[in-house]
Amino acid sequence: MLLRFQGVPAIRRAIEQVNDWGFWASTDRRKELLLRFRGVPAIRRAIDQVVDWDAWANTDKRRTLVCDSGLRVVIEQVTSWGGWAITDDRRKQILNSRCHAAIGQIAGWGDWANTDDRKDQILTSQCKTAIEQVDGWEVWARTNDRKERILISCCKAAIEKIGGWGNWANTDDRRRLLLVSQCEPAIQQITDWGNWANTDDRRVLLLISQCGPAIQQITDWGNWANTDVRRRMLLESQCEPAIQQITDWGEWANTDERRTIVFESGSRAVIELVTGWGDWANTDERKMALLRKRISSVIGQVNDWQGFINTHERRFWLVRSQCEVALNQLNDWGEWAQDPDKAQFLWKYLPPQLLIQLLGGALSPDFLAKVMELPLNSQSAPFSGMAGSGSFFPLNSCAGGSSKNGGKSVEGNDADEKPKKRFKNF
Repeated sequence: MLLRFQGVPAIRRAIEQVNDWGFWASTDRRKELLLRFRGVPAIRRAIDQVVDWDAWANTDKRRTLVCDSGLRVVIEQVTSWGGWAITDDRRKQILNSRCHAAIGQIAGWGDWANTDDRKDQILTSQCKTAIEQVDGWEVWARTNDRKERILISCCKAAIEKIGGWGNWANTDDRRRLLLVSQCEPAIQQITDWGNWANTDDRRVLLLISQCGPAIQQITDWGNWANTDVRRRMLLESQCEPAIQQITDWGEWANTDERRTIVFESGSRAVIELVTGWGDWANTDERKMALLRKRISSVIGQVNDWQGFINTHERRFWLVRSQCEVALNQLNDWGEWAQDPDKAQFLWKYLPPQLLIQLLGGALSPDFLAKVMELPLNSQSAPFSGMAGSGSFFPLNSCAGGSSKNGGKSVEGNDADEKPKKRFKNF
């Protein structure tokens, strides 16, 4: 009864005080009432408490009501939209809901969007999963306003198919919209970003775009990044040539938080300029991150590797770092390398001089000679099942890297892996 009189202020306040709507909406009729009164803020909050919409939406009428509600918290709970949306009207209903989770369950958008109007509807939904299924965007976007709508969708797969962005972006507003799309292939079609980005707000937009080739067109980032906020934004852009225009990162990164920002930028050159990594690496997670980065000068700043290296995986990454200072903190290499698999693993990744230094006289000359003469990853006894075959160390997890003997560094894709790009609001 409360729902029927929700327009009365006192009744509305009473509705807001109810906190067990999930229990109350245990019948089909009550769930339907909640959706029909969804325009009331208090009812919207009540709907959030109901968790079994999928079982309820088992008829065409109920699914239609769910779609028309436009409430993603409800629509996302309902599955099998692909089987339901078998008619044009139903597909349009799904698109109008703008619920990407539901739209993404439906295949065949490319065949369905065979008219300009249908392409318009798909763009309006802003569901990238559906937009990416559609071909012909380059033909469709033949007018300025359509190009603008493509950019607003922020679907890079569609934006990349369209040429002529350099000619189109001939106004300040259009350039800004292009940068907001963060579509690097489109942004790169403009070659005079250095001339355009002559104000602070334009430079900020350029950094937010995270388009390295465009950011690199500016050569005075060092002068511009004269505040804490600007330096943070420059690091978040992950544009190495721009970041390296600043040479005093070591002085700036004098707090734990700033070191974290420097590390997450992925810039090896900047990381090497910063000190204090020993204090920063005060958790297992941070120590592991340093090992995976494999920068010897940084790893060597940590003085408690002995307690941390207590698993095969951690020892594996320590060896691959080739950091002599850190390796020397462990005093059990001779005992550990009694196993031929482990001995050859060390030989695979460490320069001979460092290997002999670590092992000392723990292994006999004959044993070491056999290890050094044996081809790497050999399956001959007594070295069958060596590292690389997946039996001991997870070398296969470093696919893409190359091991180089004779004192050369070991590089791999994982060493240069950059964190997922993200941009905070400053």
